[in-house]
Amino acid sequence: MITIADQAELVSHVVEVSRQLCTSTTGSEALALQLRIDQLSKRYNNLAKEADAKIDVLSRAIPLSENLREGFLEIEDHLSGVEEDLENLDQVLLDEQFQLVHTIETDLEASRTQLDALQGFCIELQRLTSDKNANALQKETNNLLQRFNAVNEKVMVELSSQ
Repeated sequence: MITIADQAELVSHVVEVSRQLCTSTTGSEALALQLRIDQLSKRYNNLAKEADAKIDVLSRAIPLSENLREGFLEIEDHLSGVEEDLENLDQVLLDEQFQLVHTIETDLEASRTQLDALQGFCIELQRLTSDKNANALQKETNNLLQRFNAVNEKVMVELSSQ
């Protein structure tokens, strides 16, 4: 695959040869050739700037996306574990139930901090992506937040019933 950067030397060479050719022509031919040279240089420079801008966006978006995906999976796994613990709560002794619910509450506080950080990553990533992808990302984040809040509410109910 040939990249824009790979073509820099070729474009420079074409421009240089064309400029030399300009010196051996006169009048309207020289002006027309100079105009084409300038257009070629400008077009190449614009393409290079666009490519650099896209590379910059990707260099920021890829790590954000990876961090977001890993964080989402970690929180989803944690929430699944909490939901399972809550479902099986009546199978342990009362003293253990109390301790387990308090441990879950403490763990959820840490997950809340992580979720808040992930929401920051989400906002940053939304700025770097298309509207369609930004909306999908927002929906996924909202779903995780709703699930987190529902699980947290269940834990609060358990705490108040003990």
